[in-house]
Amino acid sequence: MNKNALYFPDEDYFVSYVRSLSANMAGEFTLYHLAAFSTQTGGLILVGIDTTESSTLELQSVSIKRITHSSKTLKQAHKIIHFKDSNDSHKATVIGEVKKFYIMDLLTLHKAEQESTPNAYFWISDHTLLKQLITQSIRLGNDQIQFAELQSDNQTTHLVKIENPSYFLVQKALEDFDNNINVYYPIMDDVFIAWGYTHPLEDIWRKSKKPRQQWTFIDSHNQSRKVEPIQWTDIYEFLHFDLEIPDLHSSTLSSTDIEPLTIPLQLITTSNDADPSMWLIQGADLVNLESLLTVIDQDDLASYVVNISEDNNGEKLIFIREKNSKKNSLFIDFSAQSFANFKGFQNLYLPTQLEFQPNVRRDTYRHLFNLKAGENTVLLNKESPRIIKITDAGFRPLSRYVNYIIQQSLETLEAVIENSYFDLSIYTKLAKTGYSDSQPSTVKPLIENKPGNDSQDNANKNKDNKNQEKIRQLFDNTKNKNSNKNQTTESKQQFEIDAERNVIKDPSLEHWQALVRIKQSLRRNQDIENCIIALIWMLPPGKAQEYFLLWHEIVSQVIQDSSGKSDTTAAKALVLSVAHISEEGLSEWLHQSITALKSVEKNLKIKELWLLWHIILHKNHDTREQARLQENIRDAISQGTVDYIEIPEFIRTRIFTDRLIHTSNKDDYDVAIANGNLELFSSAILKFDKKFIRMSAAAIIARIYNREMNRPEPAIEILNKLSKNNPPPTTIDSVDTAKFLVQFIVACPANIQTWVGLYLLHSFPDTTALQNHYKKLLSDCDEPLKNKLGTLNDFLEQREKADNPLALLSEKNRNRYYPKGTIYETGPLAKATAKLRRAALTADKAKIKRALKSVLKNVKLNDDDMQLAQLITELTRLLNFIKMDDDSKPILESFIVFADKVAQTSGSDHLYRVLRQSNLAEGLIQIAHKKKASTALTGALEVLRTIHSELDFIDACSSIISAIECFDLKERATLIQALLEAINHYIKGDPHFNASLQADWLQLSDQIAEACISKDKLSMNLFNHYQQQDEFIILNRILHESIN
Repeated sequence: MNKNALYFPDEDYFVSYVRSLSANMAGEFTLYHLAAFSTQTGGLILVGIDTTESSTLELQSVSIKRITHSSKTLKQAHKIIHFKDSNDSHKATVIGEVKKFYIMDLLTLHKAEQESTPNAYFWISDHTLLKQLITQSIRLGNDQIQFAELQSDNQTTHLVKIENPSYFLVQKALEDFDNNINVYYPIMDDVFIAWGYTHPLEDIWRKSKKPRQQWTFIDSHNQSRKVEPIQWTDIYEFLHFDLEIPDLHSSTLSSTDIEPLTIPLQLITTSNDADPSMWLIQGADLVNLESLLTVIDQDDLASYVVNISEDNNGEKLIFIREKNSKKNSLFIDFSAQSFANFKGFQNLYLPTQLEFQPNVRRDTYRHLFNLKAGENTVLLNKESPRIIKITDAGFRPLSRYVNYIIQQSLETLEAVIENSYFDLSIYTKLAKTGYSDSQPSTVKPLIENKPGNDSQDNANKNKDNKNQEKIRQLFDNTKNKNSNKNQTTESKQQFEIDAERNVIKDPSLEHWQALVRIKQSLRRNQDIENCIIALIWMLPPGKAQEYFLLWHEIVSQVIQDSSGKSDTTAAKALVLSVAHISEEGLSEWLHQSITALKSVEKNLKIKELWLLWHIILHKNHDTREQARLQENIRDAISQGTVDYIEIPEFIRTRIFTDRLIHTSNKDDYDVAIANGNLELFSSAILKFDKKFIRMSAAAIIARIYNREMNRPEPAIEILNKLSKNNPPPTTIDSVDTAKFLVQFIVACPANIQTWVGLYLLHSFPDTTALQNHYKKLLSDCDEPLKNKLGTLNDFLEQREKADNPLALLSEKNRNRYYPKGTIYETGPLAKATAKLRRAALTADKAKIKRALKSVLKNVKLNDDDMQLAQLITELTRLLNFIKMDDDSKPILESFIVFADKVAQTSGSDHLYRVLRQSNLAEGLIQIAHKKKASTALTGALEVLRTIHSELDFIDACSSIISAIECFDLKERATLIQALLEAINHYIKGDPHFNASLQADWLQLSDQIAEACISKDKLSMNLFNHYQQQDEFIILNRILHESIN
């Protein structure tokens, strides 16, 4: 309905009027609803219309039924044209030349202070600047980069997307490369505005429901570019990393046609040395080692292993390594060059004081150093770095090193024995060392027994027996004392582990106090400092004085123990020395402390920084400095969760050590549970009705046993049960095993022999006969099948490197759950899901909480099964952001009520009923409602039996397995058994299988096998839980504490 019309004598006046409206949004016209038409006299009529279809109209006539007078608006017009109601005979039609105006082109963008945004988009026309931008971002510590190539006017341009970009990076691009780089930020999924500007039509666009087929980029001059929706490529696909190490070839990860971008990775010295887990003994250190071995108990040495080798120059290299990382009963200082695990890899070692910069993704190092299971990679030196590779099999118990020394001097010892006048025959048998296959030598005594001396012999023999008995008693007494000492140390070690776990689950004051006491008894100074900082942070400022004094004592001890003090440690010691400063020296202390602390701020963690400045500002009452600190800390946290480096290293180590299945420890509880779950799966597949599923699942279980659990015997056993005419290998060596595996493949159905062969090849890689058989099978395959096998091979290699293999295995299923397209994005549930996703993009917890509260309060459940499942998926994902916050309890309670309503809701689509129930189970277990989660998952398993579509059944099973992974290992057996029974029920009921889904059935079996042993998801959730608690503690204090 047309309501207003204005007449303008010329076009210039019309344009200036529209621009004035865009500046102050005055008047009754909505900018999006304007159209202009020329009259026969050359003037222009501006008409307000009711439409949301377009900001440009092409009409030859317009009927204006009514004008509402508004003096505030119409005063600016030179002439007001009055029209009466449409029923009146004076109804007017304006007919004249059609004048086409794009209203958006007449508007101007307004400068505005740029708020933080999760993403920035860089439109780059110069390829050389693309390399500069990406290199600069990676050097600044941000590698969350994606790019796309765009073709326009026969020219290639690049669009780069950077998540949470550095302010410095954006400003440099705008100031230095203004002509060749445009920077945009998103206001919608498909509309992007120039950085530092806002557009008058933003709110109107957001309200518009019309889907757009293209993405629009609007620069600061209001010039727009339109492109088709972009398929992004990860930056790591064309990066080339150069380590500049002679023993190591630089590696390119490129899979694109773009010229690779070289990123040099440089070794730098860190301020905080990592905890050592390997030592290199050379030169004078050998003497120290031999002296050390004389005072260390035999049982304590069992925690370490040793490797002895030579370099290319013939120099002897002795490496000592912890047998089980972080589980030693005694910490031994070997006083030699020390190495630590890098980036959490248990088989990659760097000198403790070195690390690589810039910081790149963890998996990059696995690829660059070609890390392999059972092989240790050690980087030596900084000035002339070189790589040493040592297999696990090359290490022997450190206790045998003494035997090795004796073996080295064997000839000298034998010569001494030969020339001795004493009977040394009882000492001539040496223990087997494991370092050499040579037999111990025997020496004939110089004085032989003669006939007739039997009585003397018996007397000597009795005397010898008595002496040996005395020696045995003395040895037993000493051993008991050492055993008691060792038992005490082992007890402390176990107490330490338990105390760390208590702090991770509940970082309360009592748990931290208990942990600091046990750390003190074990003299772990670095850990003690972290514990003290945590305690001070939790105590009111006036009650933490004794811990400040203890902190100073620990830092001073670190300086005394180290050969050279670092600037960071010295600065901490200076600030903490305030208790020993007199009133006369306070001014000088303040000046020195402020200068020292500012110089090392970047090296300090958030808690350290706040507490040290607390000491200084409490003396000089500088409120501006406090405000600066508060703002900097808030900004750092608002960009994401607390960085992992803020969490004490022993906490991180404890979480991820507990994540592993320690197969070397036969008494480990988790190992027993994991073996039990695998045996349950192994028993179940014997009952499967389809041979191709039985055989393929057996190959997958064999891989888990042999590669993950290091148990080849049960791997062979499960294969043997399914090929009874194939005798098992008599010994577990590569030749016999390879023959057995080839026979197993031959016993499989012809259509899966190649699939099974590939899995077994990844399970037993050192079997030549199996490799040759697989190559023959592959040569007989058609091209489509070869491509599928190549994809599976790449996937299996990728899976070896994945932090969470089960998540990788289910990725294909997740991508199929919800179809894409605007047709699926309408309706109240879809709008609620979109609202949650927009909140998640902000990474702002306050906005996420508001969105969750609004959705849980107002959402109305309907019969759209797919959209309900999608909403629950998003709710579960966002709960992980806020579940540890005390203010979030109402949201968690609302989610429980919501879950109860969903449980009472029926649905016609069985796949999405399974998805919503399994996702509900994940959400409930995240907020510690295991009983409700188990009930939800049991409901999903019941619905699973009603699914008939083969692909839907596979995807539904995958969703259930992902939920099962959230439960503890000991709680999974019942759920896994119910799932296996449902699979067997489906197999018996559906005799027809789609040949194209064979790979999906293989991956489903692989997911089940992984769920039997995996603790990855549990550990990551625990780590996120600790991060969020730490973040809450930090924010709560800096917002409410006044230093003065």
